[in-house]
Amino acid sequence: MRDAIHAALVRARLSGLDDSGGLQTARATGLRGTQFTDVVRLQPFGFSSTPPVGSVGVLLQQSGASERAYALGFEHPDHRPGGLADGGTRIYDASGQVISIVERKIRVVGGDEIHFSATKIILEGDVRLGAPDASARVATEAGFAEKARAV
Repeated sequence: MRDAIHAALVRARLSGLDDSGGLQTARATGLRGTQFTDVVRLQPFGFSSTPPVGSVGVLLQQSGASERAYALGFEHPDHRPGGLADGGTRIYDASGQVISIVERKIRVVGGDEIHFSATKIILEGDVRLGAPDASARVATEAGFAEKARAV
């Protein structure tokens, strides 16, 4: 039984990815040099990512057959931000953009631009523009906002 599990799970390094179809497929190299092609990379519904070449993950081979493998995970140690608190969630990319949800705070860190697009955008609460300690009142078409402050 133990040998069957070892034959079914293979640690691999990503060498390429095709994200053009309905399912993402990967090319990877096993630790012993075995080449895997057209491997379906399973991802949860509602979330999709394309890990960079060189990422490390696990291949699950159905019945130990390399032609029926599935790619699981894949993480790149050079791009993964560490130090996440217990129970926290972080979405990130290889360029340093991060959305983190830790305890009762949501933080978005973007490079050049953060774009919101919707028919209506609603901000509730004490809004600070420019700095956490912003104190200048913000003028709107209806007059000064009660809960929005700017630097």
